[in-house]
Amino acid sequence: MTIEFLKKVLPEGLIVIATPAGKGFKQVVCSTVEEAAAQADKLDASGKDCYFGLGSLIEPFVMGTKDGEPGKEIRVGRNIANMRCLYIDLDV
Repeated sequence: MTIEFLKKVLPEGLIVIATPAGKGFKQVVCSTVEEAAAQADKLDASGKDCYFGLGSLIEPFVMGTKDGEPGKEIRVGRNIANMRCLYIDLDV
């Protein structure tokens, strides 16, 4: 069921599956939607919350600056290749 959902909403390409870890997230970059679904199912089976990046990535990471220090960045605008859906977040 996970794979059918992800195939409908995500573009082909590098996909991020993330789970909360400390103050941030542990992010896994997957090469295919099938791999992303398997990673999400694994996290779910272990009782962990699981999130997916909305867009596919150009590269597994890009170099950037975090807190004034050089480092790897994954889910940043300049690293997004494609989006399949227009997402709207409404808080009421």
